[in-house]
Amino acid sequence: MFYRNILLLTFFTALYTLGQYMLTQDPSLKELAFTKSLSILLISCPCALGIAAPLAESALMSALVSLGIIVRNRGALAEISKQTCFVFDKTGTLTHGALCIKKGLDSLGNEDKRALKALVKVSFHPICKSIENAISLNPLDLEDFQEVIGQGIKGQDKEGNEYLLGSFSFLKTLGVDFIEEGNHNQILSYFVKNQKVVTTLFFEDTLRPSARDLFTYLKDKKKVILSGDRESVVAAISRELGSCPFKFECLPLQKKEHIQNYQNQGDKVCFVGDGVNDAPSITRADLGISMLRASDISIQVSDIFITKEDLSLIAKMIELSKKGTRALKQNLFWAFFYNVLGIILAISGLLLPLYAAFAMVASSLIVCFNSLRIKRT
Repeated sequence: MFYRNILLLTFFTALYTLGQYMLTQDPSLKELAFTKSLSILLISCPCALGIAAPLAESALMSALVSLGIIVRNRGALAEISKQTCFVFDKTGTLTHGALCIKKGLDSLGNEDKRALKALVKVSFHPICKSIENAISLNPLDLEDFQEVIGQGIKGQDKEGNEYLLGSFSFLKTLGVDFIEEGNHNQILSYFVKNQKVVTTLFFEDTLRPSARDLFTYLKDKKKVILSGDRESVVAAISRELGSCPFKFECLPLQKKEHIQNYQNQGDKVCFVGDGVNDAPSITRADLGISMLRASDISIQVSDIFITKEDLSLIAKMIELSKKGTRALKQNLFWAFFYNVLGIILAISGLLLPLYAAFAMVASSLIVCFNSLRIKRT
């Protein structure tokens, strides 16, 4: 369509100029008809228009990769700066996720430690990984493992003894009768043998410094923390981040429902998480971001994967996205405006073919250099 229109424009311009020649018999008009036609064909070359968008996007992708950001859904780049609500998982995302056992393991005998290690070896949860690293004994031979993602896990030994590890709410649903520990700001997990609590394990996690930087950058956006941990633990993290809203003791599907509720309120939701239990939320959100050490399924369903433990990269990504969008619009405007102006000059006879060719190359170079500016961030 474009080329057809240009050829028609060239044809009618030449025809009009030749018509003037027929009327005036001025021989210079024959040469002018040829000059105008050639100039129109040269200046209307859509090179700059054709490379305007791909070059800007390529430069943006290259800049993001150099930061350690892998974009799995290219459409997400244009959307990230439009998100109105940023929802975060807590453990492993806002916090380091490298939980340290502060109390409870020393009270266990070797047999119980072996049983506990056997339980945690089948799970990828940060609590389980922390326990596994802390116990140097060989695991007991357990079977019939059952894990409820984000809540707890159970198994049996050959003698029929049942072992459980999980949160207070998880164990209560399985009929374990006990009183929850006090309102500590530490993460708690209970180890149970045959329906009796053997020990309470206390874990400590620390906030990522980059989380404070990101929350400061997002000061004008709605920010929410969703976590499966107890209220006191999540509240402590919320206070460190400026007392943002939070939801506690959330199951994976409950996190997804919270995100849907925000969307129903008119928000565009970006969810940032790392665990298996975050996969439904990443899928449900308008834009899903997975962090380093994320589970395979969370990476697969995410739009963007950050390969470093640095939340401030999200802020840099938003700024780069804005810069890339500006460069793209500038490229398209420049290429279109340049072509239109050049064609007008060519039709009027003010643009010689040599200058038209030079101007077309210059237009493409300007688009290239403007795209390269995206990398300088």
